[in-house]
Amino acid sequence: LLTIEFDVIVLSEIWSTSIDFYTNILPGYSSYQDIPQYSRVGGVCIYVRNDLKHEENIDYKFASTACNLVENVWIEITKKQ
Repeated sequence: LLTIEFDVIVLSEIWSTSIDFYTNILPGYSSYQDIPQYSRVGGVCIYVRNDLKHEENIDYKFASTACNLVENVWIEITKKQ
């Protein structure tokens, strides 16, 4: 319903059971997700407009373990010249 197109949209608590929905909900955006490995609750998703140059940066990614539940996504975004 908004007429504004955001460059980046971040969602948390996306749940692993809804990942298909979140992957396809916003046309014109690429999505990057990290869903929990040991639970169906939690998770994070970042949408980036396709007219921006972007790529996932895994160098900063925290590993998720059974004791330390951390979902995280790191994106490098550059304005196209």
